[in-house]
Amino acid sequence: MNLNKEYKEKSIRNCQQRKYNILQTESRIKTLNENLEREAAHTEENKRYQRMIVYAEELYNTVLEILKEKEEPLFGELNAIIKKNFEEMFHEKDKYAQMGEDYRLHLYYNSIGSFNNGEEVEEKSLSEGEIIARNFVFIVSILELAQKKKKEELENGDSDVLELPLVLDGPFSKLGDDNTGLIAKVLPKAAEQVIIFMLDKDWNASGLEKYTLPEYRYRVNKDINSNSSVIEGGK
Repeated sequence: MNLNKEYKEKSIRNCQQRKYNILQTESRIKTLNENLEREAAHTEENKRYQRMIVYAEELYNTVLEILKEKEEPLFGELNAIIKKNFEEMFHEKDKYAQMGEDYRLHLYYNSIGSFNNGEEVEEKSLSEGEIIARNFVFIVSILELAQKKKKEELENGDSDVLELPLVLDGPFSKLGDDNTGLIAKVLPKAAEQVIIFMLDKDWNASGLEKYTLPEYRYRVNKDINSNSSVIEGGK
């Protein structure tokens, strides 16, 4: 009788354990199915993100190609203007200026190239005068190209090119009279309006008086003792 009771109790325990195992297994299956659904959703989402990335890369490459197609002839025009202005403004024969792919203006030697397997030889150690020359040429050439493009656009209709004044503060202070005169004669053609702050000595050397109406010429008289200045002219 006792054996029969023990058997029944053991059977009940085994049955309860099986039910527990079944519940655990069902819970595990449910969790795995949920994880599978999430992974499937993530996989689809990742696929969508991958498609978006590929699309963005293709769009970037297309825009880059279009930009390059438009940029190359523009670079050619700009470098032709830069070369002309550098020669005119500084009477330079040994070197020439050219815009590089880094969008910076570089100076190269004219004569050394043939002795360096035909490659351009750049002047790396620029003097103060050459740095000033490079900056002047860059500013004037960009403005000249803008004017050229505006004229071309106006011939075909409207133009989006802005008319901006050229403002220079003491641009000739470190240049000799000859270079000051060469540079100054180019400035009136560079922009519709040119505003320059300069010393008396530079004004005389620039020769800009013939381009400037008296009412647009101002003089700053500084009183050293009172540490003040008075603006005269413009009448």
